[in-house]
Amino acid sequence: MGFKEKLEQLTRDMNISALARRASLPGPTIREYLEHGRAPSINNALLLAYALGVDVGWLIDPRQKDWPPVYAKDQSALPGEAHEES
Repeated sequence: MGFKEKLEQLTRDMNISALARRASLPGPTIREYLEHGRAPSINNALLLAYALGVDVGWLIDPRQKDWPPVYAKDQSALPGEAHEES
């Protein structure tokens, strides 16, 4: 399962505009990945992985075919967001 297929599965019931805002990426960029299978830059792959809560290695490595996805250990904040201490 490649990047495009994983992204399709992860976003099946998701609003792409909301994902784009959360990932700080333009909506057309995400649609390009979904519709044309264009591979993301490393930076965009990281932003998408954080926004989706999955491990970036799992998301972009076609050898990792597991489903359900490998979820990131720390989903509490996106890059640049402060972690709140309890």
